[in-house]
Amino acid sequence: MKLGLDEQTTRLVEDFTRTSPFGVRFWDVVARDVVRSGLAVRVLEVGNPHRRINAFSNASGVWILRDLQLRDGDGNDFEFGDGRQQFWDRWPQPVRNYVFTVRDEERRPRFQPFQFLCGAPQRGFARCGCGLAHSPADPSVPDDAVPIYPSASRTAPAGTAVVRAQLEELTPSPPGDDAPRWAAWAYVEVWIDGRFAGASFGDSQGRVAVMFPWPAPVADLLQSPPSPPRGSGSAALINQVWRVELRVFYDALAGDPPDLCAVLSQRPAMVIGRLPDEPLGLASLAYGRELVVRSVDDRLSPVAATSSLFIRKGP
Repeated sequence: MKLGLDEQTTRLVEDFTRTSPFGVRFWDVVARDVVRSGLAVRVLEVGNPHRRINAFSNASGVWILRDLQLRDGDGNDFEFGDGRQQFWDRWPQPVRNYVFTVRDEERRPRFQPFQFLCGAPQRGFARCGCGLAHSPADPSVPDDAVPIYPSASRTAPAGTAVVRAQLEELTPSPPGDDAPRWAAWAYVEVWIDGRFAGASFGDSQGRVAVMFPWPAPVADLLQSPPSPPRGSGSAALINQVWRVELRVFYDALAGDPPDLCAVLSQRPAMVIGRLPDEPLGLASLAYGRELVVRSVDDRLSPVAATSSLFIRKGP
């Protein structure tokens, strides 16, 4: 059976294309995946901060900007271009910059808030300069995504190790001034056997949680003879202990939330294991337990751990 419509000729009346000038992905350094929900992204145009920019995420977790009112020398609106190579040749680099403020909307925030600067238009997923896509030592962050770091209140996913601290800057205090000087926005890396394990940065009160997959079992235990039977005794995973190194970077940044490029560009700070001046050595991370790192105060009687991990800003 044939329908009359089959004999009709379809005629293209108009070819309509809309090209997005900007798309950015946020990379969860703990889950090692794109964040697809729960973020609030506010966007302001540099030089025109009162103009509201439309930002929305699609099902793939890509945040897209529209209605940027970008026009070429002939007055053509960027967003009505066809997106082919010849079109992009007319836009070889970004022409406007935008400030992004990113916050987690969940009741118990998973991520630290931050700001960053990025330009539009850009083809493909945005690359935002300043080495931002290369969380200084983390090879898991794609070069076309913005890293997003865990908050101290985040619940660690299964199979994840956690190293916590409350960072406090050690500075001379005026007489009678005992208020803590929280090391806000300090950036912390955890290294195990000379290898990068994970990183995050503190909140406004210096609280930080670094989360990463449990490391491989210690090599010398794996090489021990399987007696007692594998899964029991000293070679059992439950008995694994790793020696970890903390590296802290701190410049006493202002702003709330901080600029992410500034966070990742801070200078090394001295981490104090024993007050007043002994550097922190290696700490022990036991399988299945969170590691909380604190400074010890020899001036207390009896000697005891403090509630903070003290750091001293570098020169």
